[in-house]
Amino acid sequence: MNETSKIRVEGLTMAFGDVVLQRDLNFEVKTGEVMVIMGGSGCGKSTLLRHLLGLLEPASGKIYYGDQCFTEGGLDERRAILRRCGVLYQGGALWSSMTVGENIALPLKEFTSLSERKIREVVEFKLAMVGLRGFEDYYPAEISGGMKKRAGLARAIALDPEILFFDEPSAGLDPVSSRHLDETILELKQSLGATIVIVTHELPSIFTVADRAIFLDGKERRMVGYGTPQELLAHPPTEAVKAFLTRNYTERIDV
Repeated sequence: MNETSKIRVEGLTMAFGDVVLQRDLNFEVKTGEVMVIMGGSGCGKSTLLRHLLGLLEPASGKIYYGDQCFTEGGLDERRAILRRCGVLYQGGALWSSMTVGENIALPLKEFTSLSERKIREVVEFKLAMVGLRGFEDYYPAEISGGMKKRAGLARAIALDPEILFFDEPSAGLDPVSSRHLDETILELKQSLGATIVIVTHELPSIFTVADRAIFLDGKERRMVGYGTPQELLAHPPTEAVKAFLTRNYTERIDV
């Protein structure tokens, strides 16, 4: 998947039965960029992420990965695409009965033929990339919330994915831990050359990491903003976008 457009969404409508959550979504995620999905609570941000991962089926519309239509693909085709992806869930989603090292080793054991020694080397390297060198033998209950997120991130990048999906990565973190996680995300973008899609409502993170963003309006049930956060702040397309991007955020932003 070396196309300029890594992900393309065309006419996507998300619904639960007769209840439409968002309609006619059209946007693309370019290769190597960080795209943020933003909006108020309940607007469908995480639901859109689940559609992109094939966990939910659209009411209508299509999702493309490169030139492959993901929504019309068979099981094997979808699995091949998803093998190129990594996911960081809100709570880290680590297996509590496994050590941090064992959590990260799991996808390597499942999807590669690497030796145990090589897997240990990869685990150590991935933990070092997220600032957790030496924590291989700790259990999730023994580390902080921010460290759990970093461990989850290390697992998400275990297979060197082309695309990373993050669902509210800063949720529950203090400002310092959140800032460190943002810095780690930007470092991984550079080192892995990955395309990153992030669901978040955290303004500091949005203005720090996003190359572009889309805004989902929960009341209008459609996408009303598409561009860089700085562009959307300087020239908000709707009052909802303006209110979202100016709420309780006093840190200086260059626009």
